[in-house]
Amino acid sequence: MKKIIDYYKTSLEQASLSEVKPTKNKSLQISFQDYLTGVVKDLNEETIDRLFEENEEEIDVFLFPIQLQSGSGKSEKRLYPLIIPASLTKNGELKHITYGVPWIPRMLLAPVENSKLSVIGENDDYLQFIESHSFRELSWNEYTQLTTELFEYVCKQKITDLTEISWFKKVDEDILIFKGASNGGAAQRIVKLYDSITKHNGELPLLNNFLGNKNSSTDPNLLSETKQIEMDKFHLGQMKPTFGLSLSQREVVRHMNTLDNGEIIGVTGPPGTGKTTLVQSIIASNWIKAAIDQKQPPICVVSSTNNQAVTNVIESFQIDNSQGTSFDLNHFPDFSELYSLKKNFDLFEDRWIPELDSYGLYIVNKKKYSEASLAAMKAKISSDNSEYLERMESIEFLEQAKVYFLSNFEQTFNKKDCTIKQAKKEIHRWLMMLSRDLHELIEFHSNEKNYKAMIAEMNNLLNEINNSIDENQLKVTMLKTTCFEWETFNSKASNILDIIPHLKQKREQERKQKFCQLNELSSIEELESLLEKERQITQALSAKKEQLATSYKNIKNEEKRYQLLLKRYHLDQALSYDYLNEHLDKTIRYLLFLFATHYWEAEWLISIDEMNEKEQLPNSVKTIKEYQQRWIRSAMLTPCIVGTLYQVPVFFSYENKPMFNFIDLLITDESGQVSPEISTASLSLAKKYLAVGDTKQIEPIWNMATEVDKGNILKLLTTNQDEMSLFMNTGLSASCGNLMKVAQIRSKFHKYSHLSGGLFLSEHRRCLPEIITYCNNLAYDGKLEAKRKEEESYYKDKLPPMGYGHIIGKMMRKDNSMANVMEARTIVNWINDQKDRLLKMYNKKTIGEVIAVVTPFKAQKIVINNELKKLGFKENEIVVGTVHALQGAEKSVVIFSTVYDFSYKGTYFFDKSVHMLNVAVSRAKDSFLVFGDTNIFSLDGKSPSAQLAKIIFASEHNAIHGLEKYNRVSEGNVQRIEGVPDHDDYLKKLINRTEKCIHIVSPYVSYYTLKNYCPELLNLIQQKVIEGKEIFIYTSPSINQSRKASYEDGRKLLEQTGAKLIDLNRVHSKMIIVDKLALVDGSFNWFSASREKDYAYYNWDTSIVFYGKDASEMIDSRLELLEERVMK
Repeated sequence: MKKIIDYYKTSLEQASLSEVKPTKNKSLQISFQDYLTGVVKDLNEETIDRLFEENEEEIDVFLFPIQLQSGSGKSEKRLYPLIIPASLTKNGELKHITYGVPWIPRMLLAPVENSKLSVIGENDDYLQFIESHSFRELSWNEYTQLTTELFEYVCKQKITDLTEISWFKKVDEDILIFKGASNGGAAQRIVKLYDSITKHNGELPLLNNFLGNKNSSTDPNLLSETKQIEMDKFHLGQMKPTFGLSLSQREVVRHMNTLDNGEIIGVTGPPGTGKTTLVQSIIASNWIKAAIDQKQPPICVVSSTNNQAVTNVIESFQIDNSQGTSFDLNHFPDFSELYSLKKNFDLFEDRWIPELDSYGLYIVNKKKYSEASLAAMKAKISSDNSEYLERMESIEFLEQAKVYFLSNFEQTFNKKDCTIKQAKKEIHRWLMMLSRDLHELIEFHSNEKNYKAMIAEMNNLLNEINNSIDENQLKVTMLKTTCFEWETFNSKASNILDIIPHLKQKREQERKQKFCQLNELSSIEELESLLEKERQITQALSAKKEQLATSYKNIKNEEKRYQLLLKRYHLDQALSYDYLNEHLDKTIRYLLFLFATHYWEAEWLISIDEMNEKEQLPNSVKTIKEYQQRWIRSAMLTPCIVGTLYQVPVFFSYENKPMFNFIDLLITDESGQVSPEISTASLSLAKKYLAVGDTKQIEPIWNMATEVDKGNILKLLTTNQDEMSLFMNTGLSASCGNLMKVAQIRSKFHKYSHLSGGLFLSEHRRCLPEIITYCNNLAYDGKLEAKRKEEESYYKDKLPPMGYGHIIGKMMRKDNSMANVMEARTIVNWINDQKDRLLKMYNKKTIGEVIAVVTPFKAQKIVINNELKKLGFKENEIVVGTVHALQGAEKSVVIFSTVYDFSYKGTYFFDKSVHMLNVAVSRAKDSFLVFGDTNIFSLDGKSPSAQLAKIIFASEHNAIHGLEKYNRVSEGNVQRIEGVPDHDDYLKKLINRTEKCIHIVSPYVSYYTLKNYCPELLNLIQQKVIEGKEIFIYTSPSINQSRKASYEDGRKLLEQTGAKLIDLNRVHSKMIIVDKLALVDGSFNWFSASREKDYAYYNWDTSIVFYGKDASEMIDSRLELLEERVMK
């Protein structure tokens, strides 16, 4: 284990040495003298507006004192051999950031595996320097001096002397400043924890299991059905009464209840399957169990590397009773003693400690603590600000809280003059009673169907036993009679001779023989033995009868008790077990959670009161034990502690001493986004571990280059290349590893071996079935179950669940990224035009609640936001960004801006893995719309985009019409045509003007349309063919499968004209090319669009006509495209 700990420590130290790629819009140049003095002299208003947000007075920046370049223009590349993190104020002052350490990109430090660049130093020298020098708090002069010394120590030359590396040459003497923040400081606390782990002599069972377990089997090994039902008795709580757990969520809770210290469960949670609800249920159950057992509350921590994931979790623990209770009071249990509680249920749901507004405590860094978004959140602390806990544990607050608690308790329970301890005792009594009812309902339901059979069987057994007893009694009576007859016979046959000793025995033996002969007995002794044996049999049968009678009575009482419980909790006797569990989630388990809440509030008040009596308030933590006790007290009020994995080592250490094995349950959310070197250290602090995530959604952001990682593996773990390759496939690697992958393999239980192991949440409730089916087939082997059901009327007048809009745009490079201005402009204009309709459709107040835009490229995000601003949308009114922007979120409508145009020949970014489209599509509840050049899509193969294309192009009804109207048409050789009549007229005009050939691309073909509305057009095509004109008609058979007969019959009509029909496997835009002189491109389906005037898009369909010189280059590329995509 030590080797891999050293490997992770080294990886983290080197991860902060990653490259930073500045962009022009967030950069400025300063002189070397300004760098040395720490004052930027020419910081004008334009630069300040560009770099600083409205409320920012100070920003994090990187300084690049050496700027190298290779190539120029589009092929230009930059290299920055020294990167200096700092902060910059609006006044132009440069400052050192606490623990901020300058670095040299790891790719430039040996050892590196197969690097193309020359190295300029040794990584060991760099690490030796920073470990032997303090970067905690420095003046600017001290910082620049130390930076100079660092560079010279590692690179053996001065900063100003480095002028080239390989083919990169120095291009500027100035210093480049770029706005951005380093995560290196946060990672240092994890590095320190790794240091402590290597020095720790005690047991770390969880960490050892995670790193040392060599068993990689993921064969299914779930608990038996009987055992799983047994585990339901230990599922004690739900935090909300709105919904019960799904079957797969319940399966996870059951298996979690078997977890021992050092054990792990990995749970794959695809989008919309209720990961947060699951986490809340597990935490609630542990909290309630501790209350019932009257033990200290468990320390439960939920963490991730993703800030948005952590924010989503902490928000889910916030208390909001503004809308009233969602508990169905019709299902409130029939306890006369709780009449007052039922009457005051809204009060019962509130917290009885003032100012407490959450079930989670947020642990954050100093900067996050001060963010405006957290201003209203009370339950939060940072490493240097524990004001929340200090206020809670003050004498003033204690007295206020005691009065507040008792006032709420007495009103809720209709009691007077109670003490906190009396209240706690009463609450605990109800915890015991409700948990007993829960246990019995589960137990009795399991037995309920056997009651009649068991009673009937017992009656039969009792009858058999009674008969046996009667028969046996008869035998005993007969044997007793025989014994009496012997005694009489013996007495009568005796005389005075029997007093002579030597004759007595002989005479008695003769009498026995005679009596036995007369009664056909073998001996008198056998008679006595038979009598004793029959007596024993009678006693045994009587005991068995008594035992059966007791069991019979118990079963009858149990049945009676079950009927009482059914009545008490308003349950139907014929209910299924799944329904029973769901009902228990929304009733008893929720009530148990509320009772536990107030139990812990009372316990907290008692513990603080005891500290006050010992004059320990205000509380000043002076020892690690006192620090741990504060966490335990905190867990009485907030059962969940939430923070990033960078903060967990900070808060669960005291004076740099980690609290190993202190956290009872560590849960990582979005574990599929976590690189293992960041998370593994925290496992040393915990006893049990639950990883929730999905390796098929967003991947980790790896800060380690593969070449560097390979060098580290070969140096620190193994010198064998094959072993190195095997290690990189385990999920433990720092350059391609995944916490979720490791947790799945290490999981105590497995459900589907072919889905990488662990357990699996399968019920999806967010998206319409048409949407989630795509994700299900793409990433989850069909194991997801679409649970959202809507009536057919729901779809009326709504956007297609899976749709597309064709946009004629051009992809361009912008700030090391890609953008498509026409596509962005079209999307924004469409949103603007559809805004009122969408708000009405979804009954929302702001368009940002309805729609979001996802794109693969950051540059496109910027362009779209600029276009939104031009049309008057507020900043951030609509979420626009890469898939990370919608982390854990959902919108009714999601637009996917592809950016690519048909001229691009490489692999699309969203086709490199299933991750991007899986995330993007699954964010859309009602409609996922692909906006872009539809020519980029192929219907062949199994790539993510090909699978998407097969769905969105399966029906003409999936098309978004009229987007061409947003194209800005100049006065030159470009014009626009709109509506059905204009398109028909223009097609006839083009056919008439054709001199040599015309290419008509109509992916869809409709027999009804051609037969009833296009006879004139068909005759014209036939006439031109006879005249010797070449007319090529292109269709796509694969997207006409849902209307195959109409397509094939329509195709025959076209063939009868003499035109040449060509099948395509790809192109989906509807275009016409005439003699290489004119190009028409748009959304109009030439041979399938309805010509009826009540057709919804009769006047919407739009096409753009390019002709003359403007069209020549476009035509050549489109013809080449058609040739490539002809079906072979």
